[in-house]
Amino acid sequence: MTEKVKEICLCENCNAVFNDMLVCEECGTELTPTGLTASQCTEYWTQCRENLPITYTREECVIFEKARVYSTNQFRKGMEEGQNRCPNCGSSDFQMVQRKYSLLTGFFTNKVDRVCTSCKKRF
Repeated sequence: MTEKVKEICLCENCNAVFNDMLVCEECGTELTPTGLTASQCTEYWTQCRENLPITYTREECVIFEKARVYSTNQFRKGMEEGQNRCPNCGSSDFQMVQRKYSLLTGFFTNKVDRVCTSCKKRF
């Protein structure tokens, strides 16, 4: 079974960025598909963070930067409201997953990790 590729959609009215949605949650405007995926956005951010050559066009970089600014603002907004958000993408959708045991940590661990359902990052 193949996983559906999440396309980045942009709201021209309020500059909100969403994955695979038709209408903006912020203002109700119809979203414009960009043809770019969330994995390409993550790759771009990695290239910037590690000072690697950027392999995307200027227009694509502008969309990725809008996505970064929007997700950072959403993360801050969630923190102010006391809502837990993914530190990687700012999503509030995550699952609680029990940590696996090992010889070092013991067989019985009561700890759980949150796993973001959008970007699959553990935190």
